[in-house]
Amino acid sequence: MSANLFAVNPQAGLPPARAVLAELWAAAGLDPRALARFSATGSEPALRSSFAVGTALQAALGAATLAATEVGRLRGAAAALASVELLDVVRESACRFTLDGRTPAQWDKLSGLYRCGAGQSGGGDDGGDHDSDVDPRSWVRIHTNFAHHRDGVLALLGLPPGPGTERNAVEAALRHWSAQALESAAAERGLVVAALRSPAEWAAHPQAAAVATEPLLRIERAGAAAAPLGWLPCSNEQRLAGLRVLELTRILAGPVAGRTLAAQGADVLLINGPHLPNIEALAETSRGKLSALLDLRTAEDRATLRALIRNCDVLLQSSRPGALPAFGFGPEEL
Repeated sequence: MSANLFAVNPQAGLPPARAVLAELWAAAGLDPRALARFSATGSEPALRSSFAVGTALQAALGAATLAATEVGRLRGAAAALASVELLDVVRESACRFTLDGRTPAQWDKLSGLYRCGAGQSGGGDDGGDHDSDVDPRSWVRIHTNFAHHRDGVLALLGLPPGPGTERNAVEAALRHWSAQALESAAAERGLVVAALRSPAEWAAHPQAAAVATEPLLRIERAGAAAAPLGWLPCSNEQRLAGLRVLELTRILAGPVAGRTLAAQGADVLLINGPHLPNIEALAETSRGKLSALLDLRTAEDRATLRALIRNCDVLLQSSRPGALPAFGFGPEEL
């Protein structure tokens, strides 16, 4: 989108990556002395955005890297420095790769920005510019990368499902909707549509108020304290060697967390459902992992998962609330 549509300074009043990392570190209850071994180079803006994307990436990857050096130090490795360059983490997050010589499309042809209302003329996309006098509140972002999300939105708009429907048909249908009405109707159907809001409008929204009450990081203990792992000494390159991670995550954020552990030497086994939709980025987010398929709708595969859990050190999951407990794999049961 055009930068003048949302003239927001992404750096105004925001702390640098080091301050964000220090907040994460304190919330996790880790040794503050380790922060002396962290350095962040480069300065925002890293990307043209109303969000401080580079700062978030730098702090998150910096926290993971510094934590790995702490584990290594406790296992006898040298107390290494953790240095994170801003542009390096932005490039790493860009997720550019090929499959059999083909560069996968990152977005479905219907995904992106659209203007709603009777006065709209044409839909936007992630790279296009638009008139500076357009009211941002008349825009929605629609996510259709999964076929069931795409077909759900098309049904809501009264359009034929399937890959044959083009953007111009969606643009025409949106002339009869306001952005927030579409957002609400889509949410009721479990679809992914977001109305655009100004920073002031978002600050006044009930969801913003709810988020503001939440800590940046929360750790809750479930069950009795586990016995120490009793790790053997490690090398500087494989600080998490011997750590067994069972990963039940989907799409991007969860798989990237597992990939980060694998990069530090952990043994990561990614479990996916054979019936669930996937995206081609799975090839990139699965670097360094083993993978297998289990269908938790069957008793046999649930038994297999229980056996795997008994022999892992970490269970990483990113399912919707209630999804895993429905199969008997909630935190208290585990």
